[in-house]
Amino acid sequence: MTLKLQSSNTRALLAVALTLAILAPVFASSRAARSLAAVDRAQSNLDATASIAAKLTELQRQSAAVGDRPSPEPDLVARLHHALHLTGISPGRLTRVSMQASQAIRGSELKKQVVAITIGPIRAPDLARCLNQWSQSEPLWTIRSVRLDRIVETRSRQRSARNPSAPADEYNASITLERIHLAMNTNPQGSPS
Repeated sequence: MTLKLQSSNTRALLAVALTLAILAPVFASSRAARSLAAVDRAQSNLDATASIAAKLTELQRQSAAVGDRPSPEPDLVARLHHALHLTGISPGRLTRVSMQASQAIRGSELKKQVVAITIGPIRAPDLARCLNQWSQSEPLWTIRSVRLDRIVETRSRQRSARNPSAPADEYNASITLERIHLAMNTNPQGSPS
């Protein structure tokens, strides 16, 4: 009877050991799956945090580009001429400046001023240098759009294009500039409050 009881206990122990041996990888894979899910959640949180940080950085950059009052813009043309001159472009290439009145930005105490300018004829690299100069010297003005219209060459220009010193690939550039500033309230006497 003791031999029978020992063999019964041995079988039970073997069954438990075999069960543990079979279930160990299952538990390990379940733990690995939970770990992978935790890694995915952490990566997702990291991505969301990075996105929020990028948005905050952009908002901070934009807030730095908001003026505290409307700019006195009678000298805007002179500043545009200066930017052209600093990049070696004749200020006479500035052919149009159209300034809109400041418009209120709904839901805020800000106003937006938009200016449309045309420069031409100008080569693309010269325009890029000029816009870079403008962005550095006038950080409150944002370049919102640039449209390049290629200037069609006449036959005489095509003949002179064989001359390497003749300008090629010239454009008329239509540029939209925008400036955000705080709205200035005025009292009934007309002076700023």
